Amino acid sequence: DVRRDVQNEPRDVAIYLLRTIYGETLMRIGHAFGMTQYRSVSSAVNRVHKKRKNDRRFLKKVNEVMGWIKKGQT
Repeated sequence: DVRRDVQNEPRDVAIYLLRTIYGETLMRIGHAFGMTQYRSVSSAVNRVHKKRKNDRRFLKKVNEVMGWIKKGQT
């Protein structure tokens, strides 16, 4: 059960990666995650973007995952 005010960081990172690496639309991402409002998807992308700017360890983790994904595409 996902509550509205509870942050779900792994989900937010997955949403961020789908948006930034694959360029998926907010609506398609929302549908894949069972989210009814694309604003929620946009908020998740923005949360990760802000946290990457302010938290070096988080930035390193997200960049590492991005590297694994991009390496797997080649």
